[in-house]
Order: sequence, then C-alpha cells, then structure tokens
Amino acid sequence: MATTHRGPGPSRRVVLVALAAALPLGTSAVALSGPASAASLPTAPAQAAATQAAGVYAAVVARGSTHTLTLVNRSTGKVVRTLASARAYDWQQPFAYVDVAPDGSVWAVVRKTSPNTYLPYASTLVHYTGGKAVNVLPYVTSVRLSPNGKQLAITVLSPDGNKDGKGTQALRIATPSGKVLRTLSATQFPVDKNGDPTVEVGGLRVSGWLNPSTLIVGDGCCDGGSVALASASRPSPATKWPTLFGDGSTRAIGTIGDKTVLVARNRWKGDGQKVPLSVVGVEAVTMSAARPRGSVVAYFPDENPSQDAYVDRFVARAKAKPLAIGTKRYPYKGTGKVVAAYL
Repeated sequence: MATTHRGPGPSRRVVLVALAAALPLGTSAVALSGPASAASLPTAPAQAAATQAAGVYAAVVARGSTHTLTLVNRSTGKVVRTLASARAYDWQQPFAYVDVAPDGSVWAVVRKTSPNTYLPYASTLVHYTGGKAVNVLPYVTSVRLSPNGKQLAITVLSPDGNKDGKGTQALRIATPSGKVLRTLSATQFPVDKNGDPTVEVGGLRVSGWLNPSTLIVGDGCCDGGSVALASASRPSPATKWPTLFGDGSTRAIGTIGDKTVLVARNRWKGDGQKVPLSVVGVEAVTMSAARPRGSVVAYFPDENPSQDAYVDRFVARAKAKPLAIGTKRYPYKGTGKVVAAYL
C-alpha cells in the first residue's frame, strides 16, 4: 500500500510506503524524488543513567508536532527518563525502530525530518546511554539487539558513495560500537542525478532475533510485503529465505519458542476485476522455516484495522513473546499522546 504526498510544486512528488507508521515496528523508508533540505538530529539532555529494561517501555509521545522519545514505567505509567525530542511532519516520524537493551539503554533509528521533502538517507542509529546520545552508524533504517547484547542486526539504505549511479540496501551485523562484522544480504538500486532512488526501496527491516542464529526480516513496499527468516551468521540471498508473503501491512508481532514467528497481515476479498479488492480484517499467522506458508491461528474482522485493536490480542492469544506492542499495552500518565510503544 502506498500513500502519495505532494509538496509545493509538481517536482516534489514523494511516494511513501505505508507500513503502518504508528506501529511499534516503525516506519520504513521509501523511494522518492525531489530536492532535499537539511535538518538537525535531536540530542538527549544529560539525565540519570540506565534504568533496568524489565520495568520500563519506550514510548514516542506527541505534543502537537513535537515527538519525544521517553522511557516509561510499565506499572505506574510515569515517565522515567526523557531521551530526545524532534519535530514530526505528518508522514515523517523522527523516531523509529526503538529497542530497549537489558541494561536500560535505548537503541533507536533517528531521522531528520523536512516539512516538504522526504530525505532518503537521513537516518542515524543512536544509542541513548548514561544520559548521552551517541551517534553509532549513519543510514541505518532498523535495528535489533541480539539476545546476548553483543551484536546488532541492522538494515541500511546508503547513498551512491562511489558515483556508479547506484545506492545500496543491505542487512548487516554490527557490534554495539558500530563496527560492521558482516553483510548478510545486499541489493543495489539506481539513483538520479541528485542521488535519490528512482525505484521504491527502503522497506527492508529487522523485526527481531528468532534465536541466536536466525533473524526475522520484514520487507514491504506498496501492495506487497513479507516476513522472512535469514541466517545471522552467513550471507544468503533473500530468494532463499523461508518467506511468508502478504500485502504491505504484513509484519512480525511475536515469537513462539525459538522456531516460530507470529505474523499479522491484512485479509482481502475480491479479485480486483469483477469484484473490487478491499480489506476485511487482519489475520494472525504462525510461520517457521519448516512451514513458511504459515497457518492462520486468529482473525480480527475490521475494514480499517488499527494496530491497537489486534496486536496485543493476537500476541496474548498465541502466548507469544511480543516483538510489537500496542500504544495502550501499558499505562502512560504523562502529558501528550503515545503514538508508538516499544520493548
């Protein structure tokens, strides 16, 4: 599914991949064309250091057009720590793919935002720790910390650095200090004279670690989406990954043990010819390497489904460990509205 945003003038056409921007899994990058404008990364105020992750969740709170990344006590709903604030512009959110580490520090993909133009390479992996914001790696579009806390699984969307007319989208493993250990998968895409992608890219994202050797990888653009399992230790082409397909809404929301992924995806009716296609609800599907096509285990009928209505319900019913949570899963007692929540 895609949403088209037009800025001033016919040359500023931006196609935004609608991967449910408010979902805890974050917002993916997209193809676009048009001039880019500069914006500064938000920085964290010097505040108290690590809070243990078991008792907190991360929340992006909206107060008007300002979004603030915070840590919130799961039991009381009180804000424990304010990490950073930045301006949001309608279809551009400054904070995405947030992961709370066992020591209470926070990893987040932070985007520069612009009122009229989407900036394709404007994301940075930031580590909020000890009251500081440490810029770790540029061009990162998603992040998940490994179960032992020693490695990061990341996706990147990087520009044409060698002037060969191509950018790179890749899945990689890095150390917490930002050293890239290996590239697991990489594809190139054409760019225009300004360096912007000329095709729709940026939907690749790391949803989580199924086990120490297997990554859960999502992809989505326009009408197509998928959840796949990729090796965390050796390179492999995406065509070889066990994959469950769906539309652009398809996303991993939980794990069951160390072999099964719980996936949410839209259910459609119609054939697009005699009967128009339309969404009739969301289904929960379990998939594994042995059964990549999956099995439907739950269904939520709704023509305009909201993630708050089904994510937590599906996870609880399947007795899964959550990869995604709804914005109302835990209490919030501060000012503003929680627009995204993360564990």
